[in-house]
Amino acid sequence: MAKNANITQAKKTNQSLEVFKRFCKNPLAIIGFVIFFVFVLASVFAPVIAKYDYATMYGDMIFQTPSLEHPFGCDRFGRDLLSRVLYGGRYSITLGILGTVLSTLLGMVFGSIAGFFGQTADNIVMRFMDILQAIPGILLSMVIATVLGPGMINTVIALSVGAIPGTCRMLRGTILQIRNNEYIEAASSINCSKARIIIKHVIPNTFAPVLVGATMGIGGTIMQAASLSFIGLGVQQPTPEWGALLSDGRNYILLYPHLIIFPGLAIGLISLAACLLGDGLRDAMDPKLKK
Repeated sequence: MAKNANITQAKKTNQSLEVFKRFCKNPLAIIGFVIFFVFVLASVFAPVIAKYDYATMYGDMIFQTPSLEHPFGCDRFGRDLLSRVLYGGRYSITLGILGTVLSTLLGMVFGSIAGFFGQTADNIVMRFMDILQAIPGILLSMVIATVLGPGMINTVIALSVGAIPGTCRMLRGTILQIRNNEYIEAASSINCSKARIIIKHVIPNTFAPVLVGATMGIGGTIMQAASLSFIGLGVQQPTPEWGALLSDGRNYILLYPHLIIFPGLAIGLISLAACLLGDGLRDAMDPKLKK
C-alpha cells in the first residue's frame, strides 16, 4: 500500500513539473503572470509605495496634471491619483478574486450534483442554470446589486451569481465523461458514500478545467465589478475602487483625461493579464488544445 501511494505521489509530482515547464515556455503566459503579480504586489504594498494618503485633499492641487510630484496627477478634490489607483487595486482585485472563487465553488457544487447523480437531479439543476443563463450576466448583477444595496459583500454576491452556470456546465460535462471510469466503480464497490466519491475522486480529476476557467474569469469579474461601481451600484465613493474612479472622472474627460486614463489602464491591463495567464494554464495542462 505504501509503495503504491509513493508511486502515485511521484506520478503527480512529475505531472505537476511537466505542467510547470510547459507554462514557463509560454512567453505570453509569463507576461500575464508578471503583470498580474505586479498589480497584486503594488496593491498589497500601497502604503509603502504611495507618498500621499489616498483620502487627503490638497486644495492647491485640484485637477493637477501628471508631474514628478504627482505622477498620475490629482482629482477634483486634490487627492493624489496614484495613491487612489494603488489602494483601489485592493478593492478591485479582491472583488475579482472573491467573486470568481464564490461562483466557482457554487458552480462546482451544482455541477457535481447534476453530473454525478444525473436524471432528476440533472434536469432540475440544469433547468435552473438555463434560467440564470438566459439573463445577461451584467444585467443579473445589476438587479442583485440593486436589491442588496452597495457594499463589498453585496457586490461579491452580485458578481458571483451570473458566473455560476458556466462553471456548472463545464464541470457537469467533465463528470459525465469520467463517472463511469474504473476508479469510480471501485470506490462504489467498497461502499464509499456519494459525497466522499465526489470530493475525493470526481472533483480532483476535474480540477484542471475548473482552475483554467476560474483564472480567466477573474479579469471579466474585475471589469464587471468596475461596471457596477461606475453606475453607482458597487463600491461607493470615497472608496478608491477603479470603477468608482472612472465614474468620478467621467465628467472631466475632455479637460482632464488623466482622471480616467490611469484607472482605465489598470482595469485593462489586469484583465488582459488574467486572460493571458488563463490561456497559458490551459495550454500547459492540456497541450493538445494548443493550436
